[in-house]
Amino acid sequence: MDSSSFHIRFLVLSLHFIRCLIVHSQAQLQSTAALPAFDTSMSLTFWLLVQETQQLAQDPYLANQFRDGLDCGEGDIFHYFDLARFADRVRLHPLEHLILASSIVMAPTCKALSPWAACIIRVKFKNAVLALCQHLSFDHADLSPAQVDKLLKNLLELSTHEMPILDGPQC
Repeated sequence: MDSSSFHIRFLVLSLHFIRCLIVHSQAQLQSTAALPAFDTSMSLTFWLLVQETQQLAQDPYLANQFRDGLDCGEGDIFHYFDLARFADRVRLHPLEHLILASSIVMAPTCKALSPWAACIIRVKFKNAVLALCQHLSFDHADLSPAQVDKLLKNLLELSTHEMPILDGPQC
């Protein structure tokens, strides 16, 4: 098996994994009850979803896998996906919000989620930039120059909206 076919198989498995985790975590995602910091009743599936999403949201290149997983999902959970609630439920930090939302807003296939992603970007932008400027952006890793470049390209890419993603002072 050559490396390109391995990469394709890995990507397909990753997309399927994300979709399955979302489907099987539907109860926790749609619940209005606040999640405690450490909930022993939290299902393993939801815990895996939180871990996987946080990992994907810490790398602008990997965030595309989350976007593609949502885009290919079937059923009501994907048709009526609440991106802001999801990001809050999986406890994303502002920079992680920005990375995940930027991968969605720049994709031509995510038309339904794109306006919500743009709203998240506008709301979380200031705190995300502050986190990016700190020495440690995440608990265990910084963004590499290539990752920052990808994030900025996503944010500055022409979107499918009539209005720009970032307003004048944010640019």
